[in-house]
Amino acid sequence: MTEDVHLRRVPRQTRGQQRVSKILSAAAELFAEIGYDASTTNAIAARAETSIGSLYQFFPNKDAILEALSNQYKAELGELFSSLSPNPNSSVEMMFGQIVDTVAAFYASRPGFQVVFYGSSQKDELAEAADALYQTIIASIDGLIAFYHPGLAPDRRTLSALVSMKAVKSLLPMAVANNGTINPHLIAEIKTLVGAYLRTTLEK
Repeated sequence: MTEDVHLRRVPRQTRGQQRVSKILSAAAELFAEIGYDASTTNAIAARAETSIGSLYQFFPNKDAILEALSNQYKAELGELFSSLSPNPNSSVEMMFGQIVDTVAAFYASRPGFQVVFYGSSQKDELAEAADALYQTIIASIDGLIAFYHPGLAPDRRTLSALVSMKAVKSLLPMAVANNGTINPHLIAEIKTLVGAYLRTTLEK
């Protein structure tokens, strides 16, 4: 678990870590089922099969739970992206395809990811959590482009990464059903679309 300044107490023992993990898992399920606004700390504690007092030992409020969940997703995504080492014999389009597969699988396997990743323009806490995840993915794409096109201007590189991820973010809900099923045909279409954009833009 990622340590966070907004935790009331960082669990040091396995038992406490497991309790925090259950709370975050319960929160993710509820955020996905009924939305962030409708979820309450009491409901999260009940779903986690722990007392509300135990929840408050670690989290002062629901916003802190959201932040911890966002940090967990960010750390997990960072680890996944770090394993996608660029191959000199490959291309930025092919490597980006691996990023699309990684994000799609992550989206499908974690019920709370959609709520956190897509955020809300009306809810500051959700907007901040979404931006944190978004920047993690943008940074990975930016680094990928830099590897294959080292002479590209940084602002052009960052813009290409931003546009690519915007496209994926917009289309991903079409490709991943609520039950976590991934439509491989739609994923392939996303890769084709963004791959063509990257190929055309980066070769200018």
